[in-house]
Amino acid sequence: MTALLYISNIRALDIPDNYDRAYSCVSDKRKEKTDNFKNSEDKKRSLVSELLIRKALNDKGMDAAALVYEYGKYQKPYLKNISDFHFNISHSGDYVILAVSDKEIGCDIEKIRKYDLKIAERFFTKKEYKDIINAKNDEERQKLFFLYWVLKESYIKQNGQGLSQPLDSFEITLGENKQIDVSSEYNNSDLRLKQINLIPGYCIAVCSYDEDIEVINIDLNDVLKGENL
Repeated sequence: MTALLYISNIRALDIPDNYDRAYSCVSDKRKEKTDNFKNSEDKKRSLVSELLIRKALNDKGMDAAALVYEYGKYQKPYLKNISDFHFNISHSGDYVILAVSDKEIGCDIEKIRKYDLKIAERFFTKKEYKDIINAKNDEERQKLFFLYWVLKESYIKQNGQGLSQPLDSFEITLGENKQIDVSSEYNNSDLRLKQINLIPGYCIAVCSYDEDIEVINIDLNDVLKGENL
């Protein structure tokens, strides 16, 4: 099977008409959530998150107008009465990503920025932390820190446990030929962790049961022209 990874830049909502159109298209629940954000960038990320869900539903021939959110034990959202549409959202900086599959899936994106090794020392496994500090220079340490971060985040988001599952309760191993393995007492050997190298300055990872991932770049200017959002 193939998972879908939708990626979109939120800057299209800098245009007031686009923002207003986006706001008018989303569910009342999403409007309420968006209104609660004080930061304008968070408001845009919130709106784009649902726009991508609606786009993905339309692509699958499903009725986006019937979108109703429900939440699992650890607050992972899913859509009511749609059993074969599993999704996960992440955002950072200018980008929002949406991973979609017919089985549980997790994703994470992080903008590469200033980092704190104390976070890795506290929350990662000893081996992961050692790999980071042993990198050849600070630039490589920075990239490795965020790569481990998105891989671990996508893993805990896939199983729906989120941060209720400690980040040091499982270990990520980076092998040759982009092979990525995870060691955990809860691990399902069918799960696949993949790094997506797509946007310079960002790290992206997806955790799913799917063999392949199809990346779909979304231009919000085009989406907002649609009539079936």
